[in-house]
Amino acid sequence: MSRRLLTLLAALAALVGLVAVPAGADTHFPNSVFTAGLSGENEVPAVDSVGSGFSSVTVSEDGTTLDFRLYVNDLDDVTMAHIHVAGPGVNGPVAAFLFGPEDPGVAADGLIAEGTITEADLIPTAGVFDGSMAQFVQLIQGGDTYVNVHTETNPAGEIRGQLEPASFNFGADLAGSNENPAVTTSGTGFAALSSNAGQTAIDYTVLTYGLVDVTQAHIHIGAPDVNGPVAAFLFGLADPPVTSDGILAQGTITEADLIPTAGVFDGTMATLLDHLRSGTAYVNVHTVANPGGEIRGATEGLGRGTLGARFTDDGGSVHEANIEVIAAAGITVGCNPPANDEFCPTDPLTRGQGAAFFHRAFNLLSSADDPFVDDESSVFENSINAVAEVGITEGCNPPANDEFCPVDGITRAQWATFMVRALGLTAGGGDDLFTDDDSSVHETNIDRLATAGITLGCNPPANDLFCPNETVTRQQAASFFVRAMGWRTFAP
Repeated sequence: MSRRLLTLLAALAALVGLVAVPAGADTHFPNSVFTAGLSGENEVPAVDSVGSGFSSVTVSEDGTTLDFRLYVNDLDDVTMAHIHVAGPGVNGPVAAFLFGPEDPGVAADGLIAEGTITEADLIPTAGVFDGSMAQFVQLIQGGDTYVNVHTETNPAGEIRGQLEPASFNFGADLAGSNENPAVTTSGTGFAALSSNAGQTAIDYTVLTYGLVDVTQAHIHIGAPDVNGPVAAFLFGLADPPVTSDGILAQGTITEADLIPTAGVFDGTMATLLDHLRSGTAYVNVHTVANPGGEIRGATEGLGRGTLGARFTDDGGSVHEANIEVIAAAGITVGCNPPANDEFCPTDPLTRGQGAAFFHRAFNLLSSADDPFVDDESSVFENSINAVAEVGITEGCNPPANDEFCPVDGITRAQWATFMVRALGLTAGGGDDLFTDDDSSVHETNIDRLATAGITLGCNPPANDLFCPNETVTRQQAASFFVRAMGWRTFAP
């Protein structure tokens, strides 16, 4: 990707049920913001282009107008840009102008257009689109519109992308190989971010493993191969530096916390969200040994599909929205390969499956060590070794602990200890929040997990029981992870 993309950044953010969306005028945003990533490969037929872009469209609360932003980079002869009516893989008519026409075409490397579309701006096509704002919004919501950027070289369109529901949850896999230049390190990590419904604040959780003497962590503005300026602090300055595994930092960013940089980032939450959604922001963790950054990762928005579209067997589950979130994050791929159209929500979670969830969720490194004798035939052996490397598990047959018992189910008490170790939780260890875990060796970790808000209990509404000896189900594990990451669920 060209370094010229930096110019684009001139204007470019039982356990658990759904996260409640607060009442108020801003609750329409989660189902009224749509984005499109633009590339030549999306054209029909595909176009070989170095250009790329991003567009965001927001439907007003009363449904009468659309606000838009259009970013285009690495194109020298842009003539027009529109929203067209058609599904993926199909060419359709123009419904609204976003830019142009320009003759001759213009160079584009940044925010090329922004504005508001009203019904008077819409262009009807007989038998396809009646020109009303009501139908236009329905077409956008149904996935039947795309943004197309036309050039002199490719007058039918050079870069294109389908408008889809905007991401409100984000993840970033942190690794030394993502640094510019790359850093050799045994450290790794993951950053989870989530915008509130009103798009005015972003919650974050940064997890790191294997780092020594961490000093700072930030959100930076920059493409994956570009070093860019700091947009917001996530951690630090730490003096003395910190060495620990698990949660490095948690908190909330508002617009008051953002740091503008002239010509790169205007310091607004709307532009930060554009960066997060387009992948032109990254999380960077700095250490004493690598003050420019030791592990880094570009943000990636988690897709928001229709409930029930990913798996066929989780309809009616109170955990369904959370299952969809962890699937979008790549934590689960399903339970019936190769189809993987089922999640098996009520099945017990085995210890091997749980290891795979942790491995994927926290971006853990593979380990050369092989500490257990009973996992050689398990498809999860690599994940089991990875979670053992960072101390999430010690084994299942103390004191020898040379076995992992990969096909055994995980009890809720054991799961609490796994989660506490993975996250590095220390608060609340003596609170005695439940009445049924007093004889459990995991009681302290159960209380820590509850203090962190990751579990509520097992007998709502009282929730004074934890049911420590019951087996964790796959759907309950999904909700544990969503709460641990601080992700929200908004039904599209």
